[in-house]
Amino acid sequence: MNGPRREGRRAWLCRARAAAAGLLLAPAPWAAAPRAEEERHTPPPETVAAADCGAVTRAGQPLQYKNARFGFTMTYPPSFMLDPDSIPEGGDSARFWTADRRATAVVTGIRNGLGQSLTDLLDEATKDITENSHGTITYTRARDNWFVISGFIGERIFYRRSFLSDRSRVIGSLWIEFPRTMRPCFEDAVSMMSLSFRPSPT
Repeated sequence: MNGPRREGRRAWLCRARAAAAGLLLAPAPWAAAPRAEEERHTPPPETVAAADCGAVTRAGQPLQYKNARFGFTMTYPPSFMLDPDSIPEGGDSARFWTADRRATAVVTGIRNGLGQSLTDLLDEATKDITENSHGTITYTRARDNWFVISGFIGERIFYRRSFLSDRSRVIGSLWIEFPRTMRPCFEDAVSMMSLSFRPSPT
């Protein structure tokens, strides 16, 4: 019984990791929390060298992704491109790359078949990062139906936002990762995607 249950609880993460890496997730130090009113934290005292963001900067209007099956939407900047080949037949996830593929974002929906609470999901996510991936969490924030954790695994920054919707029957998750040295290039993108990643209006 424990095996299938455990697999079900972590199914979203397996898909997100596989999609984000294509082959293997390249790990990350420090946390890139969005600079927004509802999710703000003080960056650590270390100094990050200026990055050349030209290769990952694209002019244009923000785009919108909508997942009809699980009922959530996300706005993303033109520096990220939706990979149509990443969308499975069931439509439960999608991957977005930068042109150089150094940064990626993955959105995933899954049915909350075990009836997990937000606390359950946060505890599970925390253990997976710290124990299974040997990463460090530098920022955590939770509200009634969503939580955010960010930090690093190896030399890559990760950012995760998850929410419960449809009377807690659906779990939506956003996973973003990119090289630590490119933090200045992606802070605005993280803010845009995180703050817009929501259940679709009904």
